[in-house]
Amino acid sequence: MHRGMGALFWLGGADAHMLDTEGWWSVTPEILATHQSSLCKRYSRGHVALDAMAGCAGNAIQLTKDFSVVYAVEISKRRADMARNNAEVYGVGSQVEVRRCDVQVLVQEEAKPAL
Repeated sequence: MHRGMGALFWLGGADAHMLDTEGWWSVTPEILATHQSSLCKRYSRGHVALDAMAGCAGNAIQLTKDFSVVYAVEISKRRADMARNNAEVYGVGSQVEVRRCDVQVLVQEEAKPAL
């Protein structure tokens, strides 16, 4: 199978989805994203997940099936906008909080109150 074909299975060919060229090549096929999400839930103690390099939100969308809140972090404004759009298209926009920033900075800022 051509690498970009995974996106076709994940997106079902709907016109409302937003992907750029990199997204077509990097989106996780749905069957793999489902498995990753279930593993994350199995080894998690909470109800919150973090997709540190969200891209177009394929993994973040899948994580909403196992977690009540998902933070999708993306440094690119264009791809963060795509992630927001795609979460809305899948009906999980209220569960996915897209943050446009460097994940390393975010983690450092969020860790400060805990120290």
